[in-house]
Formats: sequence, C-alpha cells, structure tokens
Amino acid sequence: MKPLINSVTLNRSQEEVFDYLCDLKNELEWNPDMLIAEQLTEGPVGEGTRILCQWKGGPKMVCTYTKFERPGYWEAFAASKMMDIAFTCKVEPAEGGTRITASLTLLPKGLLWLIGPLIRMSFQKEEEKNMDKLRKAVNNLGS
Repeated sequence: MKPLINSVTLNRSQEEVFDYLCDLKNELEWNPDMLIAEQLTEGPVGEGTRILCQWKGGPKMVCTYTKFERPGYWEAFAASKMMDIAFTCKVEPAEGGTRITASLTLLPKGLLWLIGPLIRMSFQKEEEKNMDKLRKAVNNLGS
C-alpha cells in the first residue's frame, strides 16, 4: 500500500524534536487516541527498543525500532494480528526550527486487505490532525 506522508515544521531544535518524537510514550501527552505506550526493553529509546502500544479502535501492537540515527532519522515496525505498520521519520533543520517528515505504510492482513484503501483514507485524515496536535505540543514544550 502507498505510504502516507505528512510534514510539519516545529519551532524547536533538531535534537529537542528528535528526542521528544522518537519516544512513543510522549505521544500519550498530545494524542488522545493513544491508549497505551509501555516500553518493554531497558534503557533509552534506540535501535532494538520495543514498545507495547495501542491506539483507540485498534489492537495492541509491539513497535520495534529498527533503525535509529539521532538526531535525524528513525524507523520502526509495529506488528499485530490485524495489521502491520512501517514507520519512518526524518528530522531536519529548517527555516523557523525543525521539519519532520513522517511516513506511515499500512499493511492490513486477511480480509482487511480488501478495505485497505478505506483504512488508508481514514488514517490520512487522522495523521493530518495529528500533525497539528504535535506542532502545538512541541512548540509549547517547557512553556
């Protein structure tokens, strides 16, 4: 399935943005649809870190960080019985702060594959809203 790609510019440094965003537990602060974000591995977030997560309307998933290049890029893969999700995030300096570009590839399983385009459309609308919520949360860090 074609990836969903969204971008937003945040008025924080590349390092601040990367450190905040790469930790899924922080999503609990700004995304009311995030229900669970529990780190299953010890230590700071990095390649190999596993986080149990769940969003409203979805199953529990284990998200594994598969690539981690602070402060510019990370990849993660989340697996469940219903759907897998491949995620990448690029974090780059930009005029006015830092630009993130997030890519989300949905991989529905079983009969869900048949309604994949509808699922993708629903996710796209939510991701656009999430970029605005994220911008507000990150721009207000430490305020």
